[in-house]
Amino acid sequence: DIAAGRGEVATRADRLLLDGTLTYPAAAEYLVLRVVVGGELVDQLLFRDVRQDEERTFETSVANPEGGSRVIFEVLKSSSPSVRVGYEELRLRRE
Repeated sequence: DIAAGRGEVATRADRLLLDGTLTYPAAAEYLVLRVVVGGELVDQLLFRDVRQDEERTFETSVANPEGGSRVIFEVLKSSSPSVRVGYEELRLRRE
């Protein structure tokens, strides 16, 4: 799970600092968190030596354009080929 919150965030800010947690139900040497806004990759975070059910925190800054956008958080297990193991979506709306 990625504790970014489901639903919609409304704000007047043109950039937002998002923070959250990532918990994975197994041990993993590497996990990659990709942050996609409006279909474009804007950030990629690497977590090393993840223990089972260990809570990891993260933060990232994203743009909040006029009309709003959709923020997607994808967690990939770094294996060959990379496998998506988590997904969370957040909608931003600019007031």
